[in-house]
Amino acid sequence: MRFLFPQVALLVGLLVGVLAVGKPKVAFCRSLPVVSLVYQQQDMIRAGWSPEGLFAQIRPRFGEGEYRMAVRVMQDGGRQFPRIRELSGAAKFHPHQYVTFPLELLIGPLQGSVLKTLFPEDLVESGALRHQVVYRWETLPLLKAAFLKKSVTLTQTARYNRLRFEEGALRQGQVLYFPWNWIRDDLELRPLSVKYPLYLTVDSLGVRYAGYRLEPGESLYSGVVRRFVREGSHEETTRIANDLIALNGFADARTLNPG
Repeated sequence: MRFLFPQVALLVGLLVGVLAVGKPKVAFCRSLPVVSLVYQQQDMIRAGWSPEGLFAQIRPRFGEGEYRMAVRVMQDGGRQFPRIRELSGAAKFHPHQYVTFPLELLIGPLQGSVLKTLFPEDLVESGALRHQVVYRWETLPLLKAAFLKKSVTLTQTARYNRLRFEEGALRQGQVLYFPWNWIRDDLELRPLSVKYPLYLTVDSLGVRYAGYRLEPGESLYSGVVRRFVREGSHEETTRIANDLIALNGFADARTLNPG
């Protein structure tokens, strides 16, 4: 009987050790998502904040493996895909399970879509993005990292908004301004503009393009490639023309109609 307690203690110690080793390290598990959005009319995404930072939860598309998902949603996904299993918090990648990503790992347009949903009070103004503080957990360093280029310092951001304490929490309802030339280009938050005769158009997935209507007598080469694309070699010009044919679903560049 004198060995009973040591044996029990040893058993409990082993059990705790196994659980500690076997439990995956899942980041961003201490907070629940606060918003959801549909990205490119296909992906239902949940997003929120935890003490580790902003995060987004994404499920793989049908038939999608770790590599294809990483290439689609992650920056440098071709090399980062092994992290998906670590981030999923499961021993096996599963198509019906959400994967939780730190927001900064995702491609810029996806980050931008999440930020627009997280901060619905933000407004596009002439010369700047107007940001209104919505949550108690918002801080200037967090917003600076999410919205602004790395070359913009925290001190610059604080001075521009006449803030006294750079590291302090912000007040709900407080308004900040971020000049457009400070905003990260990859987020695609800045309003686009094109000069006539080009016009802006958006496809069914939300991807933005510049459009042009051919005039009588114009061809794809004379009306578009030579007019709007930088000059290059014959091979490069041909490649660009072929890309435009494929992008627009044209069967033959020689049979295009005006308009």
